[in-house]
Amino acid sequence: MAGAQHAAGLVSQMLLFSRRHHAARRPTRCQPEVQRVLDALRAALPGPLELQADMYEACGPVLGEGAEIRQVIRHLCDNAVQAIGDAGGTVRVSLDEVNVGCAETAATPGLRRGRHARLRAQDTGIGMDATTLSRIFEPYFTTRGPGAGTGLGLATVHGLVRDYGGAIHVESAPGDGTTFTVFLPICEPEAGA
Repeated sequence: MAGAQHAAGLVSQMLLFSRRHHAARRPTRCQPEVQRVLDALRAALPGPLELQADMYEACGPVLGEGAEIRQVIRHLCDNAVQAIGDAGGTVRVSLDEVNVGCAETAATPGLRRGRHARLRAQDTGIGMDATTLSRIFEPYFTTRGPGAGTGLGLATVHGLVRDYGGAIHVESAPGDGTTFTVFLPICEPEAGA
């Protein structure tokens, strides 16, 4: 049964990763989607791991689709939990709204100026060296052992964030944990609306 569930999950990821046409996107609030993922994660967390959340409830909507937003959050959280492992530690997820200027766009390739929902997933795990960090968004690249990961999670995150017109910034060093920061453009109201 577990093998069938793993296979179904893999097929679902592959389809999402490879498809060119996504579900109809509309103004979507990230807060409820983040909360749904965190609620599910809390129910399955191993004992020595602490989950912290900081949500800005007034964050504006993004032009998106709930299942896709949940998938981004879930993959980032899954990676954080894996990075911590059995040693115990903390995963901190935050959501706020920022007005991106020139300094931020210079530091994050693909990031445009303007209002963005900023989603962060920080962990106190093992961190990554520069070589690993340079490959994390490659499809099928994984540092996990056989049968423990597909290598599609972060590639899917990267593809969805790019499709949303957003950007992703990663900070990590061995022994210092990892912080993924995702920027998704706020859906500005149309003139006259």
